[in-house]
Parts: sequence; structure tokens; C-alpha cells
Amino acid sequence: MSSTLTGVDFLKRLGLAAVALFFALIAYQSEASEERQKIQILTNVTHMGTVSSIAFSPDGKVMVSGSLDKSIKLWDAGSGRLLRTLTGHSGVVSSVAFSPDGRTTVSGSSEGILKFWDVASGRLLRTLNGHSSEILSIAFSPDGETAVSGSLEGTIKFWHAASGNLLRTLNAHTGGVYSIAFSPDGESIASRGRLDIKIWEVASDSLLHTLEGHSDRVTSISFSPDGSTLVSGSRDRTIKLWDVGNGQLIRTFEAQSGKVLSVAFSAEGKTIVSGSEGTLKFWDAASGRLLRTLKDRSMEGVSAAFSPDGRVIAFASLGGALKLWDAALGRLIRTLKNRSMKDISAAFSPDGSTIVSSGLGGTLMHWDTATGRLIRTVNGHSDYISSIAVSPDGALMVTSSENVIKLWDAPSGRSLRALEGHSNIVTSVAFSPDGRSIVSGSRDRTLKLWDAASGRLLQTMEGHSGGVDSVAFSPDGKRIVSASSDATLKLWDVEYGSLLLTLVGASADTGDKESSWLAMTPEGFFAASAHGSKLLHVAQGIDVIGIHQLFDTLYRPDLVREKLAGDPNNKVLLAAQKLDLRKILESGAPPRVKIATPVNNIRIQGSKITIDVNLTDRGGGIGRVEFRVNGVNKGNAFGGSGQPTVKRKDLEFSAEENVIEVVAYNSQGLIASLPVKVTVKVDKTAINKLPTLYVMAIGANDYSDPALRLKYAASDASALTRVFVKIGQDKDIYSNVIIKSLLNSEITKETVSTAFADLSQIVQAHDVFFLYVSGHGKTVGGKFVFVPPNFRLQGRELPIAIVQDGLGQNNWRTWLGSIKAEKSFLIFDTYESDTGVHSKIIGHNTNPEYRAAIEKLSKATGRTVMASSGPAEIALQGYRAHGVLAYALLEGLATADSSKDYGNGNGRIELHELIEHVRYRVPQITELITKNNPIFKHPYRLRPQHLVRGVNYTITKAFKGVFDANAGATAKIPTRPTHVVIKAADLFANAGGRGVAIRKLSPGLLVTVVETKGGWVLVAKDGSKRGFVEHTKLAPVR
Repeated sequence: MSSTLTGVDFLKRLGLAAVALFFALIAYQSEASEERQKIQILTNVTHMGTVSSIAFSPDGKVMVSGSLDKSIKLWDAGSGRLLRTLTGHSGVVSSVAFSPDGRTTVSGSSEGILKFWDVASGRLLRTLNGHSSEILSIAFSPDGETAVSGSLEGTIKFWHAASGNLLRTLNAHTGGVYSIAFSPDGESIASRGRLDIKIWEVASDSLLHTLEGHSDRVTSISFSPDGSTLVSGSRDRTIKLWDVGNGQLIRTFEAQSGKVLSVAFSAEGKTIVSGSEGTLKFWDAASGRLLRTLKDRSMEGVSAAFSPDGRVIAFASLGGALKLWDAALGRLIRTLKNRSMKDISAAFSPDGSTIVSSGLGGTLMHWDTATGRLIRTVNGHSDYISSIAVSPDGALMVTSSENVIKLWDAPSGRSLRALEGHSNIVTSVAFSPDGRSIVSGSRDRTLKLWDAASGRLLQTMEGHSGGVDSVAFSPDGKRIVSASSDATLKLWDVEYGSLLLTLVGASADTGDKESSWLAMTPEGFFAASAHGSKLLHVAQGIDVIGIHQLFDTLYRPDLVREKLAGDPNNKVLLAAQKLDLRKILESGAPPRVKIATPVNNIRIQGSKITIDVNLTDRGGGIGRVEFRVNGVNKGNAFGGSGQPTVKRKDLEFSAEENVIEVVAYNSQGLIASLPVKVTVKVDKTAINKLPTLYVMAIGANDYSDPALRLKYAASDASALTRVFVKIGQDKDIYSNVIIKSLLNSEITKETVSTAFADLSQIVQAHDVFFLYVSGHGKTVGGKFVFVPPNFRLQGRELPIAIVQDGLGQNNWRTWLGSIKAEKSFLIFDTYESDTGVHSKIIGHNTNPEYRAAIEKLSKATGRTVMASSGPAEIALQGYRAHGVLAYALLEGLATADSSKDYGNGNGRIELHELIEHVRYRVPQITELITKNNPIFKHPYRLRPQHLVRGVNYTITKAFKGVFDANAGATAKIPTRPTHVVIKAADLFANAGGRGVAIRKLSPGLLVTVVETKGGWVLVAKDGSKRGFVEHTKLAPVR
């Protein structure tokens, strides 16, 4: 069944809603193959006027809406994302409907025209003229062969859907035909007049029944799914249920608080939903009992439609908003709305002495700025002047009206020439700073660049999906910026006429604390604020991919910066040759994800549950599957392709209310699915446990390549483990402390993987996990790689060598996914060398590629990350025998709570306090050690990067004994080995073997003995203390 649920007769005067900007990016289409399907990158820009009619496709996947803004929009019903906008009507769109196969949508307008559109491509199939007045309603027969339309003149027209031929005309009502609906068997239709409803036999056009009883205008009608009953709503505040077979009134629902503006049956026919001014009511169709009432003041004057499965109700309100409701729960799923704009035209002369403004009827008025006197009036256009600009030297003036641009001699007001080429209204014109060029923007969606002297057309720039509203040159004249009704800003290269960047944004009233923004290159690389990647999505046919689903592959702020600079080193070009938006989309859609068990909002007695996930290949195969709890990655699984796959995962909780989230990637790992979520509630008694503190410390000083050697990385890792051992002794906070330490030659991909595997067997959800990694880091292809100590080029290209030998982002993602602890802190204290061949490993981690890589790592793991930023020279300088970031961390673990700026003084060091302490101290310390230092050209105030995720929590009690700020500043430990380990030995933080073993020492390891205490010796390696071992496990080096 497909019907128009409301007419436009009840719609009030347009009132445009102001809302956060959700913007549209342009179609990006490769020139390599015309046969490849067009890619569009769009956002949720809804109608700019009242929505007059809505309908779901038969499969419930797509929704169509028509509006007083003269447009039709197709939406993904599952996500609420805009698929495409269809334009072509010159009057308001008053009615829309889908064909039964869902492949065609038809729209009717106020000028009496029907348009048929292909849903997959958005292509206009045909235009039908026949009605002499506004079309108020449209419906398809169940077999899809016939389309019917009702109009304001009271006629119903039957059309052959395939050919567009008019079959016949039925004079149905003395007033307008406001709604039409086919019975499910297609043998009869119901039409709604002003006060009556008529049932017609389709085959004979004979009138079967006239249903009368409403005392005011009938606003909406709907057949039950079996066709036996019909429901009607009216402005008389009643709903009536009718027997279609005999035309008798079954019952009247009189509980409405306002005019009934829309009614609809649910998919199974058991429920009727009605919409009045600001209220939705759900009724039991059999008994007439009111089931539920929802109130929303913004829903004044609505039309409604159930999705075919009955699970979603779409309501369209005055002001251009679409609201999607969960029919079972009565919960608002999402609201889609937009904002309005106006145009003004005036310009100052360069010296400010004169203002030129546009008047009615195409006149130009020149005003004296000082006196306000009208100097002259020039009649140069036959219609409203939309834009004016004066050349920098004041000699020329350019104006636009309709699709014509005119160039004038400014002092005399004499017309010089007309510039013609636009096919629609020219909305904006501007001179280049040197006055030699003019740019124009038009509602034909193009910009044109003109030679001011000759009027010759130099460039046409295409890319906007809506009309261009405003244009301007950059001060140096090398760039043009354009603003469009598609709500984007675009930056263009003047010399080549090529698109450089598209900018989009959303104000803070979208629900985020801060405004969101996104900048994207034509190749698909983007930079964005925290939530900016959610502004855009990709539409290819009716398949939709959110830009945030491509975050891992296309989030490249470094390439956005290169593009803005003109790509001088071809970095964007080379990156796009390897992987760009089209290549990613060609890898195939991500799998469909469905959580089979548990059900949503389940409450369990213990703290563990098993989740079953169904995965269906949608063409791109099934790759990595991520399981998250409260945002933290709790594990990965891997699928295949072809047949549907079931994945099972055991999950553990540490909070009373937990959100399980599952995301699956295609087989190439390039596109993520939309997350599927369920909530699980846990009894507090099951999670009230004292956590264990787990620490993994990795530090590399001693690199095989001398140019890469550092000074403090290994000793800082050791210092942190000693401090955490002390912290873990506080049994009020932790039940135990477990340390894993890997230093220098012990660090390989295999040993780190083994260490994580060992921890994954014992770490629980309620525990606390700290990871400290210090050494060299590198970003390759926008992803972070830790460079192990045994790294050598060995004749390979640098990026290839680093990816092959390094500990890459996917490794960290997998390893961290095996750690169940939801309270985590990841610290990457990594530096990069500036010397020798390894100058390629970079100078400063402040570059946007490195920062984006750390962002991706934090997002992928769902954990709080802090990363250092600075050149290796600062790492070699150090501060008080520590690296700068490590010193600030150690200091903060003792004193952060006492700060007046960020400490709360409760006697405990909390995660957020520690982060703020490091953020405050690192710039201070780096400025101190670089100021007046001949090694550095100027002082540095380096700021560590931090990304906070999850809840705040206590790390330790504040006590000064946890860290001596001057420790190691004076006493230098020899690096020459004095002893060798002869038996496997446990290493402890304290003499006597008290507490937990920090690590094991393998036979053959060379160490330096620092001191002896009662049969235990303190050993060091590479100049840093490691801990105590039994003296019987060592022998002197001979």
C-alpha cells in the first residue's frame, strides 16, 4: 500500500528552522571509467521548508520526502542519512509515493505536474502534465502498473506507470482530492475530499460507498493491511474506523486534544497511530483503546508513515523537520532539520567614499558615504540585481541580474559589456585583488572566471551540488572560496580552476559541547574535529557509507595541509595513487552486523556474558570484528567471505550499566560497518572488587644504528616500574601489582606479542592497565610504528623497512584489544632522529601526520593515550637524568593533586590530574632546557598530545616518597658489566624478594652490580638500576 497521508491544504506558512549545519560535499567521480557508478559525498541536509509528504519504500530501507522548498529527498531509513536530493519542480512538492518494487518514486507538485524518478540513480524518468491545478495525492496500484493522482480540481487521473500514458480521468469530488489509497488487492481505491471519503471500484470507476460523519475537514486516510477497514482523521478532533465492505462506521475515537492531521495503520494492522498538533497517539484498532501518547511541541502540522515492518514511524512537521520514532518503545530515534538563508547586495568603492546598492527593477544607486546623498541611479538590468562589486582601483564595477553579468565604467556609470555563460541566476560576483579577473557564482552550481579587460571566459569550476551563493578571492589572488546552498565552502585554485578543499561545519547546538568541522580533499583525505567525521557520508547508488567508517584510512590532516599548499612534494598525489576514496569503496561494502544475543537492556547476576554476532557478507568480505565495552576494544575476531558467519565472544564488565558495541570491517580492513549496540546491566555486588595494577614498560636506548641511540628511554621505563611497584603496595587501592618490562635488545615484535598474550590471560575488566613505550617512533601512511632497537635499513626503502620490522598500529590495536581492563593509560614517549640517513625518520612529532596516527590509535583501542612531541635532540638533553615526558609523569604521580590549577586536593592522584600536570610541565621544562642552549635555534615549548577516553579514576594516593625529583641527577651508574647471570633469576624492586617479581633475568645476561644488601644485589644495565636479585644467581665477569 502506498498513499499520500496528508494534503498541503492544512500546511501553514513556511517557517524555517535554524539548526546546526550538516553539510554536503560534492560528487566525486573518477575520469578513468564512465561506467563506474557515481560517488556522492553528502550530509544530512534536510529540507529548507515544510515537509509536505513522506513515504517508505516497500522494503523499508529508503524514505522519500517532498517539501515546500520544491525538492524531493531520498533517505536511508536505517541511519537517517541523506542519499540524494532530486530537483526539477518549479512549484512546491505536495505529494510523493514509491512504486511497489521500490525502484521508482513519483512526485506531484503545485503546478499540476507529476515526475517519475529512478531511486538508484536519482535520474528523472518522465514528466506528466494533465492536471490543471495542484496535485494533492499520489498512489501506485499494488502491482505497480498504474499510478493515480488526485488534484485540487477534484479529479483522479489514472496513468500507465511504465509509459506515462493517461488512461482515464475520474471526477471524484466537488473540492480537492486530498488523499488516495489503493486497497491491498488493488480492486478499489479510497479518495478523501473535504468532508467525505469515497470508495471506488477500480475496474468500473463505479462509486461503492460514501463515508460521511466528520464535521470538519478530513485530513488523512489509510487502509488496513488486509483492506477490510479504513481509518480517517479529521480536524473535528476525531478518528473514525470504517468497514470497507459495507461502508458502515465501526467506531469513533474521540480522545484527541487537537485537530487530527495524520493517521496510519501499523504493518500488522493491529495499531493505529494518529498525529495532532504536538501529539502522537497509538490506538488498539480492535478495541479503540488508547495505548500510548507522545508529546512533542515541534510536531505542529504533521504527516506520518509507518515503515513497512511497522517498527519506525516517520513524522514530517512544519519548519522542515523529519522525526523518526520507534513504534514499539515510543522513543524518538532522530530528528533531521536545517536552516534558512537570505541574500543582500551592496558594495563600497575602494576608497570608501561611495556605496553602490541594488534597487527594485534592476536599478543601481550610487550614494555619497559622507552625506548619504544619492549621486546617481543607473538602469542597467531588467530585473533584481543580485550582486555588485567594485574593482580595487575603483575604475570598474560588475553587477549581476538573472543569468547576466554586466561590466561598468564606475566613475561614469557607462555600461561596457555583458558577460554571458551562466544558465541560471548569478548570485555573486567579485574582482581579483589585481582587478584583472572577475569570478561569478550562480544557481547553475558553477563558478566562472572572466578576464576583466576582454570579458573572455577563462575557467568554469564545477563541484557544488547546490547553487553557489557567494564567491571571494584570497588576498594573494591565488585562491577562490565559494559558498553554496549545499551548505559547503569550497576552495579553488585560480590558475588551474581545480578544487582544493571542501569545508563543512556544524554549530555546537547539535548536541556536542563544541562546534564540529571537517575539511576534505577531492581525493577523500580529510581533517576533522572530534565529531566532524560524522558530518559526511558517501552515497553510491543507494548504498551509504559514513565518512567516520573510513576514519582509519582517510583521516589524514597532513595531506589536507599539503593539498592547501598546492601539493608541492606530490604527497597527496602519491598517497591517492596507493589508496583514495574510490579505491576504498571498490574494496566492497562492510558486512552487515546483527547481535543475536544478548537482547538489549538485559540484567545479569554476574559480571560476564557471552555475545553471539551474526555477520553477513555484503560484497566486501568479512574481516576484523571488534568487540567494545563502554568504548574500550575488548577483543578482535576475523571472518571470511561468502556464507553468513557467527562470531562468539566472552565479555566481562566493570560497570553497572554497559554498552556492548560491535563493528566489523570488510576483508581488506578499509571500511567499517556501522556499530551495533546493546546495553547490559550488572548488579553492583558482582563488580565491587579491588583492582590489580598491571604495568607494561618498554624502553629502547641501545639501537643497532648508532645514529638512533637515545639516552634515557630504558632507564625511564625502569624508573616508572619502580614507582608503580611502590604505588601497588597501597592495598586500599590495589590488591596487587604485576609488572612486565622489556628493555633494549629484549624488544622485538615477538617478545612484545608474548608479553601481551601473558597479560591477556590474567587481566580482568575491573583492573587498571598502564603501558609506557619509550624509544623511536615513525608514522608511515598515516599510522604509527614503534621502531625496535634491532632496526636496520639493509638496502630497503625506509617506509618498507619500518613497516616490515616495526611494531605497527595494527599490532598495537590487536595486542591492546586482548587486555580486558577498561581503565587504561597508554603513554608513547617516542622521538625521531634528525641525523644521517635517518633524517627521513623526521624532525618533530608535532607534525599532523604523527598526531593523526596517535588519534587513530586512541580511537581504535578506545583508551586514553598521551604521546610526546619533540625532536631527538631534546630526548638526548633530558632533564634531571630523565626524558622530559617521563620526568613530568614521575613528578605528577607524586604531586599532581596539590596543584591549585588542576588538583582537587583530595589526597589522591587521579588520571585527569596526572594528564593536566604533564600538559603543564612539559612545555615549561622544554623551554627551560632549550633556552639559551646553542644546540637549539630558539626555545621550544613542546606540548604532549593527549586523548582522554572513558572515566576518570584514582591512580594512587599522593605521597612524596613515591618519587625523588632529584634521584639520578648526581649519581652516575657505570655502564661496564661486572657480572653475568648464571641461573634464571627473578628481579624484585626490593631486597629480600619482597613483593612481586618485576621480571625474569635469563642466563648469560651481563649486568652491573651497584650495591649488596644481605645476600641480595642491586643490579643495573646500560646505566640504569633494574632491581634486586639473589647473589647466588650471578658470577663475576672475568
